[in-house]
Amino acid sequence: MEWRQWCVTGVLVLGVVALPRMALFLQQRVLTGSSFGGGHPRTDVPMLIDLYMSGQYRLNELITRRVPLTELNHAFDLMLKGEVKRSVVVYG
Repeated sequence: MEWRQWCVTGVLVLGVVALPRMALFLQQRVLTGSSFGGGHPRTDVPMLIDLYMSGQYRLNELITRRVPLTELNHAFDLMLKGEVKRSVVVYG
């Protein structure tokens, strides 16, 4: 028998209920969920910091622009227009 893995990704619209086909669970299927990629902050954050500090993780290249907190609304507008991918809000 061929084993298949199905992957469903995305976010449901508020108020929508998704029901799996229950017959799949009779075939020894497993339903697994994760939030925000299923990372483990206690181990992943220190690892990412070490990679960044050693130059192996080029985080600065992922940042499109830095904006002060007073320009937060403008930063959202630019993101929605597709003009920037990732902004970092600088406090202070």
